[in-house]
Amino acid sequence: MRIIKQVFGVALVVTSLIGTAQAQYKVTTLVTTNDVPNSSTTTANLGGPITATKYGEVGLSIQFALNAAGTTACTFNFVKSPNAGTNYETGAWYSVSMVPNGTTMVSTNVTVTMGPFGYLKPFSFVAANNTAAMTNISIQYVLKPNRLDGK
Repeated sequence: MRIIKQVFGVALVVTSLIGTAQAQYKVTTLVTTNDVPNSSTTTANLGGPITATKYGEVGLSIQFALNAAGTTACTFNFVKSPNAGTNYETGAWYSVSMVPNGTTMVSTNVTVTMGPFGYLKPFSFVAANNTAAMTNISIQYVLKPNRLDGK
């Protein structure tokens, strides 16, 4: 009976550790504009900021399509700040360039190293000259604490 209690105790500890690790992994969707006209730059309604004060990195998952044919790269620009709401850079700090595939959704996943800065937000979305607008824009971010086991 004692061995069964020990095995049950170990299983309970392992289960609680797995639950804690899963609770620390968080995926959040930014509420952003859903339309960037052809050959233009949009700086309004881009969502954010992303609070990353407890994390060294932010994972970004970006998706979009065009409302017609086009394959000229479009760009998503981000800025960082040491505090929430103020002191953001006046120009893009991190850029993600993506090649559209007409009306088919395209996506990418990138890791942004934050260094000592705790806040990240979209700065501008740039639609290239595709004779089509960017649409169905989705930006998700992932925050996950660093692994403590060194792997």
